[in-house]
Amino acid sequence: MYRSSTATSPVILKTYHATAFAAVPSDRIFLSPGTLFCAPMSSVITTVLGSCVAVCLWDGREHVGGMNHYVLPRRMEELASPHFGDVAIDQLVDGMTELGCRIGSLQAKIFGGAEVLPFGAKGDTVGNQNVRIAFESLRRHCIPILTRCTGGHSGILIRLYSETGDVAVRSVAATHLNDGVPSST
Repeated sequence: MYRSSTATSPVILKTYHATAFAAVPSDRIFLSPGTLFCAPMSSVITTVLGSCVAVCLWDGREHVGGMNHYVLPRRMEELASPHFGDVAIDQLVDGMTELGCRIGSLQAKIFGGAEVLPFGAKGDTVGNQNVRIAFESLRRHCIPILTRCTGGHSGILIRLYSETGDVAVRSVAATHLNDGVPSST
């Protein structure tokens, strides 16, 4: 499902529904919530995060990278969707190994988990829970975490350069509604 037979053939983006796959251009990818992507060729994978979390995996031996973007920490009932961190991280690891990566060669970077939602107990917000499941899942897979940019009170835009494993991070300005008109703070 993640494999590309040649560098010029389309790469498959896994989405929420197991039967819904879309062929996408292989060099620039935007991840919506509940999706993941990994490819054997050079790609720039971008997403925007608030309380959601993205785990980026990179194999320096194979020069292969991948990213997920999940919304909530744990699956609900039997629903195995990449909207949930426990599912999305396992699916990303599986996708990377399908591309020839060895788990022992994978390195992780974690992003997101901001406190942007108006609910959740102070200190145990949805963002914190999302970050915690990333640490737990990566520890279970024995994948080292090289860096993290988590928490805070505003969103971020990240770009993973899959060939090098580099990640660019940019803050996204928080906005507040004032009489129905968005204004930057």
